[in-house]
Amino acid sequence: MSFHENMDLQIANFLVSVRNPELVKVFLLITFLGKLQIVFGLAIIASVIFWFWKKKDYIFYLWLALTTGGIFGYLLKLLIHRDRPVNSVYFEHSFSFPSGHAIFAMIFYGFLAYVLARCIKTWWHKVVIFFVCFIIILAIGFSRLYLGVHYVSDVLGGYLLGFFILIVVFALYKQKYKQINC
Repeated sequence: MSFHENMDLQIANFLVSVRNPELVKVFLLITFLGKLQIVFGLAIIASVIFWFWKKKDYIFYLWLALTTGGIFGYLLKLLIHRDRPVNSVYFEHSFSFPSGHAIFAMIFYGFLAYVLARCIKTWWHKVVIFFVCFIIILAIGFSRLYLGVHYVSDVLGGYLLGFFILIVVFALYKQKYKQINC
């Protein structure tokens, strides 16, 4: 067993040992924020808001990032075929690596954080937006661990893939528009 597999199992076993019903309910709500259908629903709402703000160019890049994340996440799951942890709170039907919730959380909430921080003028409000989005992203990833449906490496892999996609999409946007304006 490799170091990361051993670490994954140790962390998963520890979280199972400290799991309690009240926190399971809390983390079920948090994990809901990273669910594909919820993220896509929120992305539709964000797209409508971008449309009314006359920021239609953001819509394309948001959906490009989400679609790319979905495609690459799905392909990696098929390629790697990693089984999920055995002591999960509920059953998931797909493979474990990478965490789709982590991918979509990083892409969607990361996209919102970056775009909103670019639009807001005051430094303090930018910090608050980044902090709130960062906490949401971390909470969604941790919820996947606490509920036992992913290993740490699944979540970290999802975060890395989502972050890489965000960087590429923002670079494409910046190349086309020379800078990200609000």
